[in-house]
Amino acid sequence: MLSEVANGVVTTQKLANKAVTPDKTDFFDIDDNIFDGVYQDGMITRHLETGKLRLMKNYSGYQGKTAVIPIKPNTTYTIATDGNASNIFRVATDSRLLEFTDSNNETFFENSQVHSSVGDNVYSATVTTTETDRYMYVYVSNEGKEPSLNVSSTILKQDIIPPLKEKVVAPENTTFFVSNDNIFDGVYQDGMITRKLGTNELRLMVNYSGYQGKTAVIPIEPNTTYEVNILEHQQSNILRVATDSRHLEFTDSNNGTFFENSQFHSSEGDGIYYTTVTTSASDKYMYVYVSNEGKEPNLNVSEAAKIPRHYLSLEGLDDKASSKDPIFNFSGDFNRLYEHSEISNVISNIKSVKTDTVNNLFKTLVNQNDDIGRSTNLGMDDSGVATYMFESKPPAYNDAPYVSNTKPEDGVPMRLPKIMITGGIHGSEKSPPISIYYFLKTLWENPDNDPNIDALVQNVHFIFVPIVGPEGYDSGTYNNGTINLNRDFPPHGNAVKKSTQYVKDVMASNQDMDYFIDLHNMFGRDGMLGYVLTNDELWKRVGTNIFKDIGARWAKKDSSIPSERNHKFAVATQANAGTIGRYAQDVIGTQATLLEVPRKNPFNLSEDEYGEHIVRLGVDILFNAVYSAIRYKQ
Repeated sequence: MLSEVANGVVTTQKLANKAVTPDKTDFFDIDDNIFDGVYQDGMITRHLETGKLRLMKNYSGYQGKTAVIPIKPNTTYTIATDGNASNIFRVATDSRLLEFTDSNNETFFENSQVHSSVGDNVYSATVTTTETDRYMYVYVSNEGKEPSLNVSSTILKQDIIPPLKEKVVAPENTTFFVSNDNIFDGVYQDGMITRKLGTNELRLMVNYSGYQGKTAVIPIEPNTTYEVNILEHQQSNILRVATDSRHLEFTDSNNGTFFENSQFHSSEGDGIYYTTVTTSASDKYMYVYVSNEGKEPNLNVSEAAKIPRHYLSLEGLDDKASSKDPIFNFSGDFNRLYEHSEISNVISNIKSVKTDTVNNLFKTLVNQNDDIGRSTNLGMDDSGVATYMFESKPPAYNDAPYVSNTKPEDGVPMRLPKIMITGGIHGSEKSPPISIYYFLKTLWENPDNDPNIDALVQNVHFIFVPIVGPEGYDSGTYNNGTINLNRDFPPHGNAVKKSTQYVKDVMASNQDMDYFIDLHNMFGRDGMLGYVLTNDELWKRVGTNIFKDIGARWAKKDSSIPSERNHKFAVATQANAGTIGRYAQDVIGTQATLLEVPRKNPFNLSEDEYGEHIVRLGVDILFNAVYSAIRYKQ
């Protein structure tokens, strides 16, 4: 007898993780299948050490079947194949139409999107193409079978956002939401969260009367929304959550300390295993009570899931920035900031400068501007040197309901534009941290009273990590130990170094940033002032236009600089996999670029490496990059 699923029973608890793809919902408009049904003989193999994918001819008796499909750049596709006829599923995208080659082939795809193995039972995925992608390669069988395959672009329906109409499918069970990693370390403490009778007030207590309470104590961020999800329901019989600015002790029943914020409280047997909690501005710790029977269930606490930005480019949405053409985004001059006497080489031998010296410069500057400046020690790197973050953050004005006595502190803070700038990821590249220092010093001191700079100070939240890799910076080596930090960022890198993890965490906690810039040094070549490494069309234009402008201006003052109008001062190229910029763009979802200035003046080789001219160039580049990018949004 056939059975039918009853209405309303498909809920979060009934669904496997990532089981709901866009094609299984009515949230999306899905285009027709773009696969023409013709497979080619050949395989997609995976490099054992790097995980990168490459296109190869069949070998060793394998009968590979691979679809080669023309696609659009900057588009999200849903790919699904018949699991009964498919035994492997790998997807890659590339700007090139590649040939199937023999086993000696070392041509890897530009973007290795999905790489499952035989028996993984993976038959569908959602893939977003880059701005250079033109072809998709889908490997479905090594047995000569040709399963049905659907490749369709997906766009989130405009009437779905905001808000989602019903919460019957949680974000973690879909492929079109992203969330951060679990912040619970797996260690429970013995103790309970009890509720004061007749109230909703919760307090932390030691176990009593034979109860065997288990409570997680988790460091958290203020003003953040978290999802609390007990994954093993049979191991839990209660759920209570509280947050507090204090790290509290478990006390006896006569001295229970009440939490500042009692967030959620169920009772034994209620069968509740999930809740969402938003922390206050002072919260630093979360307390989650999961069992009074001594059981320790698998618990996930992560920042609330967000829809990636590529799903939010809704048809018909009035997105002014997306309608602008970046080729008309020219740079400005900022009254020739690079000429200011304030921008000088304060360090006598920059080639041997250490991280602590640079950090002390920043900390002194922050102390002089502590009304909007802040410094944060992110932690010690693998060599025992501190990694610092510095911020320039103006006060956020509030959006409040009007009453006769409405005050500035009423209401909800309005979001500030946010820009993150990093440097020193390669230790042998010495000038970027110094240029970032002078950028911040000029920003705060504004020697010409430039109204554009005042506008930046008053309106933009800047985040700086001037030396991402202290270990390499102190040793003057390109790598940090044996690791190139600029290949260590997910999803292509494994974040094996503490320095990577610190900066990755800063970026993950600032996913609302608008732009990301990473400043580097390069070896001077071909009379160029810089490189622009990015997969973002805006930054290709912004970066090269700035170098054009600076080159032309400098040529009028220095006869050693080419004055021919056909001279090319820069080149734009794609960002490598594993870079901090690719992490910012691919994972965080912000527009990102790596900008490189020479180690020494390519037009005056008598100048010292990392000399004052190069420091000034970095300052000029940063101001024009920030301002040009902001104008694009306006």
